[in-house]
Amino acid sequence: MLFRIEEQKVLKGRSVDAKVALVIFMAARNLKRPKPINDIIDYIRTTPHEINNCYKVLKKSNIFPELDTRLQSSDIVQKACNKLELSHPVCGAAKLTADNFKEHGICEGKRPNTIAGASLLLVTSLAKFEKDRVELEDIAKAVSIGEQAIRECYQEACKYS
Repeated sequence: MLFRIEEQKVLKGRSVDAKVALVIFMAARNLKRPKPINDIIDYIRTTPHEINNCYKVLKKSNIFPELDTRLQSSDIVQKACNKLELSHPVCGAAKLTADNFKEHGICEGKRPNTIAGASLLLVTSLAKFEKDRVELEDIAKAVSIGEQAIRECYQEACKYS
């Protein structure tokens, strides 16, 4: 990716650090192992603003049309399950629920973090074992979104059942 960016001179004049950070960000997303920008800049000397500007320029250039850098709700669910130490069946059910929310237009227009939180809340509230039951506060921290947003999405999803 970096070679292609340099070859096409799309980000000419931008710092190498920002280009490398952008490549790491995009590669992590495409490998379904997303990394937040803040984690990346811990290792590379650049700013989120600089990475964002590079991303916008790169997106407009369309030299990587095959890349889908949007974070999916099911990816966020997986990351949150790891943080919350949930069992594999619960995690799988939550990921499937998040995908179903998207497929059926439930909670349409909501951020992926919100949908991930609502699907985790729904599945963990029905969990068979106590260790898989998680409080809304913990889910909100794991998906990095407010409790109220999750609660509203959850209530909207419950209308469909």
